[in-house]
Amino acid sequence: QEKLQKERQELIEKAMKLNPLFRPPPGYRPQKLEKKIFIPVKEHPTYNFFGLIVGPRGNTQKKMEKETGTKILIRGRGSVKEGKRPHHAGDQGRNDGKPVPGENEDLHVLITADNQESLEKAAAMVQALLVPVDEEKNEHKKQQLRELAAINGTLRDDDYCRLCGEMGHKMWSCPERGKGWKAAEVSCIYCGDKSHPSSDCVHKDKGPMQGPGGQGNPLDEEYLNFMNELDPNKRPVGQQPGDDL
Repeated sequence: QEKLQKERQELIEKAMKLNPLFRPPPGYRPQKLEKKIFIPVKEHPTYNFFGLIVGPRGNTQKKMEKETGTKILIRGRGSVKEGKRPHHAGDQGRNDGKPVPGENEDLHVLITADNQESLEKAAAMVQALLVPVDEEKNEHKKQQLRELAAINGTLRDDDYCRLCGEMGHKMWSCPERGKGWKAAEVSCIYCGDKSHPSSDCVHKDKGPMQGPGGQGNPLDEEYLNFMNELDPNKRPVGQQPGDDL
């Protein structure tokens, strides 16, 4: 029966491709496209592919399904814990005693989609997660751990660097710290040097540097006058002894 149904489905789809005016019979539903991607658990037995694909509470799997419009399932040996009835995230399971398709195959990801574009997009996402990455460089896993901590209510902001968002160091020891820093272009108004602020200059008693034409910077003089007003023993910039008599 299943074989005849599949053959009928293929003939209808072939007729629709050959003749755009062909109308499929009532009750016809387009056949889903499928792609099976085997998980390299034999080559990397200790690597947690399952967790990286499914994610905390299945959120990574659900996100990929939503972004691609596909159904993503993990099937095969090892996809179900021992003693539990085969049932997969997003799957309806079986109550007729028959095994779930692919249950006895090697562990794999089964992707079903309505069109080729969605199928390939989902496959690319899954395949990217099947390439082992060193623990300290696995940004995907770090994000999952942070998401899990947020779900469990154990996420603490001080566990993460506030500059780069990574774990393992504080903001003051961040390797990114200082990369975008530039020294301020500020010069001492007394000697013109950039190695110290004007308040620390040993030449400040001589007054500010003179600009072109023998005139100092009006803004600098105004600032110094303000500062000198706070000290009764100092006279305004440019004022000579006896001017206040």
